[in-house]
Amino acid sequence: MQQYYLSVDKGSTNLKVVLFDEQLNQVYVLCQPNITLTPEDGWREFELEQAWQHLCDLIRTTVTDFCRPDQIKAVSFSSHGNGLIMLDANGEACMNGIYSLDNRAFDVFTQWQQAGLVDKACEQIRFRFDHGSVMPLYAWVSQNRPSIHSEVAHVLFPKDWLRFRLTGELASDYTDASGTGVLHHENQTYASDVFALLGIADLGEKLLPLKSATDQAGVVTSKAAQECGLIAGTPVFVGAHDLCVTPAGVADSSETTLSSAFGTWSISTFIVESTPEIPLIINHAIPGLFISGVGDGNAGAAFDTMLSLCFQDYLADHEAGISDIHARVEQDVDPEARNSLLFVPHLFGSAIDTSATASLLGLKAHTSRAEILKSVIEGIVLGYYYNLSLFPQMASIDKIWLTGGGSLSNVIPQIMADVFQCPVFTSLDHEVTARGAAVCAQLGLGEIHSLDEAKPPRIRKHFKPNVQLQRYYQSKASMLAEAIGSQKQLSQGLATLINQ
Repeated sequence: MQQYYLSVDKGSTNLKVVLFDEQLNQVYVLCQPNITLTPEDGWREFELEQAWQHLCDLIRTTVTDFCRPDQIKAVSFSSHGNGLIMLDANGEACMNGIYSLDNRAFDVFTQWQQAGLVDKACEQIRFRFDHGSVMPLYAWVSQNRPSIHSEVAHVLFPKDWLRFRLTGELASDYTDASGTGVLHHENQTYASDVFALLGIADLGEKLLPLKSATDQAGVVTSKAAQECGLIAGTPVFVGAHDLCVTPAGVADSSETTLSSAFGTWSISTFIVESTPEIPLIINHAIPGLFISGVGDGNAGAAFDTMLSLCFQDYLADHEAGISDIHARVEQDVDPEARNSLLFVPHLFGSAIDTSATASLLGLKAHTSRAEILKSVIEGIVLGYYYNLSLFPQMASIDKIWLTGGGSLSNVIPQIMADVFQCPVFTSLDHEVTARGAAVCAQLGLGEIHSLDEAKPPRIRKHFKPNVQLQRYYQSKASMLAEAIGSQKQLSQGLATLINQ
């Protein structure tokens, strides 16, 4: 009887259930778009109970339409990090969950920056957090919602909530802790001194016990089994932050491989040794490995925003079932075409400067829509290149695995290959993050003993760099760096006009 690993992937955009067979081939995906609430401008929330019910619906459909419940060997998790989930002593939600793209704590974070506290904190934890991370969001709740703050007993990460409902066990893991900046890298404990520095000392009392991503976190309870259709007693594994588990999904432990996600966020990582010379380092999902890299909100979120602003017909045709967005882009955009536009992609700030803004330079009356669309994709990918160029390890990268929704495109990975002048691979098993969670389950079950034993994903397509475009993208990369440096003061000045 064929058995399957069931991975739950809680993204910022979608909630997914993905099945992998015993050879780690992706065989089934079921998706539910998240319902994002915006009670105030810049706020992004979700209802916790609704997220759990959506997961139950997805799992029940899976074990009804595709396989039987007794064919599920184990359950594991992957999820976006940061944001904030708070429960009271009874395990009930204190308020809605908050997404990492939420802006309510921007002023708190800015005050910390101006006081020099962010730099001090980042030096200690060796990770750069932003206003959508746990610490500033928790501080905002403490300052602005004291009645809610007084009820908080447990602070969770997104996957922890869903796993808690499945198993009844409260726990988190080292990847989520390191990927949101609440973990000291050197001693692998919560950064209590940083919490005290930032005026949120009580946060350390409310964060959950830490486990490894490959540890078992309990079993499906009888109550959860009735709700979701799984068999009570099915093993459940901790899983990991999507940034930290995607490299496990490509089953490559080489330090010369870049794992780059084009999802809601842009996230790019490479495996590194744990040395003091590396200022930014987080835990790999596989215990004993570490990764470095960078991520910001300017990938799928920026692309979708530009579509909604300038290419509404693409979205309308997609919603009407007339055309797939990636197919439409491929029809309209030639990866080899050059243009005189430069898109600065910082619609959601940047990894380096949360106050950064976006712009489109070089626009003229005769500029075509196809040129604008290509410049948007170029700008987003050049943003990856700009961020990663700050890391000396990039000089040794000889292969890129592109994952996330952007990997389903034939245009985005080709432009990435041309910008980086490096081969880009996309996987036929396109839910690579969920695949990494399945690898964690394999390790937890003892079926494999290291990442090197995991089976690599099937290749969907290999994109080779176009050397004829090397100088074109080198020039654009330099221009982007110049634009980023020169427009900061102008953006700040424009922001002050609102209050004049």
